[in-house]
Amino acid sequence: MKKIITLVIMVGFATVLGAQSLADLARNEKERRKSLGGRRAPVVTNQDLLRVRKKPALELTVPEKEAEEYVEGPASEVPVPRTPAAARPVAAKAAPQPEGPPLETQLKAAEELAGLLETKIAKLRQDYSSQESMVPNYIIEQQLTETLERFQKAQAEAARLRTEIARKGPDGKREPGRSSP
Repeated sequence: MKKIITLVIMVGFATVLGAQSLADLARNEKERRKSLGGRRAPVVTNQDLLRVRKKPALELTVPEKEAEEYVEGPASEVPVPRTPAAARPVAAKAAPQPEGPPLETQLKAAEELAGLLETKIAKLRQDYSSQESMVPNYIIEQQLTETLERFQKAQAEAARLRTEIARKGPDGKREPGRSSP
């Protein structure tokens, strides 16, 4: 019994002696702030939180060599490969050559773009449903809508190019009896 009473008294003295007064705490905090040298902690806003992302589920990159070879086509959002001037055929005076790359190349580029956009749509849907992203769902919905529109345009361009290629004969000229659109 004596041991328990002695232990309680010792613990009581330790807590009384170890406790700081409010004035001591304020003085220590003031010294700590002075030692910071006027630096302030950053303020995190909602805009900052929108920029924060976890590691993306999918990252699409175009190698530098391919990026230099592609330009945006004038009539669509489909990238069209550039043909160097040395590789272009010399045009005959009687028969003018059509401008731009061959339809098969345009079709391949349109199909590649549609495939990339389809992958991006899957990633956005995953981000929307997973709730792991710091980005609000309404922003993901906007990105998803824009990407779906681009995907539909790329599919329409690919379909147009397929029909154009089907109208041409095996030698690349229009088949007789077929009218141009």
